[in-house]
Amino acid sequence: MDVRRRLKALRWTLVLGLLAAFAVAPRLWLSGDVIGPVPLGGGTSPLGAPLDAGVLGLLVAGLLPMLRVRCSRRWIVAWGVVFLARVSWDRMVWQPYLLHEGVALLLLAFVPDESGTDDKPGERLDESLDGGAVGAAGVLDAERLLIVLIYVWSGVSKLHHRFLVDGPSLVEAAFGLHGASPMRFGLSLAVALGEAGFGLMLLWPRTRRVAVVSLLLMHAAILSMLGPWAHGHNPVVWPWNLVMVLSLGLLFGLGRPVEANGGSAAGATRADPGSRRGGRWPIAIVMLVFGVAPALSYVGLSDAYLSFRLYALRYPDSYLLLRLEGREQLPEHVEASVLWEPATLRPVRGVDGYLSVPHWVEAQVGAFAPPSHEVTTEIARRLLATLPREVEAVLELRPVPDMWDGSWEPRFVTGAELRRER
Repeated sequence: MDVRRRLKALRWTLVLGLLAAFAVAPRLWLSGDVIGPVPLGGGTSPLGAPLDAGVLGLLVAGLLPMLRVRCSRRWIVAWGVVFLARVSWDRMVWQPYLLHEGVALLLLAFVPDESGTDDKPGERLDESLDGGAVGAAGVLDAERLLIVLIYVWSGVSKLHHRFLVDGPSLVEAAFGLHGASPMRFGLSLAVALGEAGFGLMLLWPRTRRVAVVSLLLMHAAILSMLGPWAHGHNPVVWPWNLVMVLSLGLLFGLGRPVEANGGSAAGATRADPGSRRGGRWPIAIVMLVFGVAPALSYVGLSDAYLSFRLYALRYPDSYLLLRLEGREQLPEHVEASVLWEPATLRPVRGVDGYLSVPHWVEAQVGAFAPPSHEVTTEIARRLLATLPREVEAVLELRPVPDMWDGSWEPRFVTGAELRRER
């Protein structure tokens, strides 16, 4: 399969992934009493009903023409302008799957339109390296680098005490290993190093096949734990995992190692990826968004959740702490998500149960709320405003756990303070 066909198939994959994300969790995009847009910097959403639904419909409708065999890159750019204008101010939709799929789709706008090249239908790019072909190869390099960086940062984010030793991770759930143990540590370390290592192995043709197969097995394991036939957890990431699986096959292949010029390892790439026409800008964008930004998140200069830390337990968290006396006054959709297990809580006097704010949102709309305290505090404020005033609650805001011992020093916001906030 030549480069253009690979990128065309990738476009269809990304479009279907985005359509699935919109279909699974539309309420993330719509205004509601509790769940809805959380503007950057506070304040009220500039999009109320029915404008919010109109913009969502525009994003969905704009994706449909991209499923055609040919799609003008101007159309991709136009859709990208609407997409970026919608997500830039709303922290509720700062989701890692949208970052990946949205940016990867916009990168395809750098591929020259087929009508502007001399390519013949079915012509392999290693046989005709015209300007358009070289530009497409540069975009392929950037798309590959994007996938590599996602796996690397996802693996690196798990190299900390809470994931490796005693946090409620997927390793704990998969193997039934509760609490700290040498086996738990060894398996967790293998998961973290394996994910990052296999990501790096995608860079070299000789190690690529092993990396692709290993990562495909990893995604199969994730879906077996989270999918509808298992825990039915966080449905919005199911299509994302399928997008990653298809991206691995399209960008790296499972057969003979395929180079970006359309040939095999025997016909090595004829130009440095960064020097290809149309390749420098896509690679620069990928390095900034998927390379530099995640690194900055470790010093608090970019968003942790957008740094591919999902299920790494290395991001802030928020819990609404409740008293047993108000249990009968809680709505069913709230009470069902409260864990009435005082033994699992840090010592807080007078608290009988807790509600994880991001997990409660996931139970309602099929996607986690971003765990930043700005988002979860606003969601908790809105939720408390819908409950009877007799319900007493305290919001516990936990920072990112310490890397070396997993500790944190929470701060608390009383229900009275939440009700006063605007």
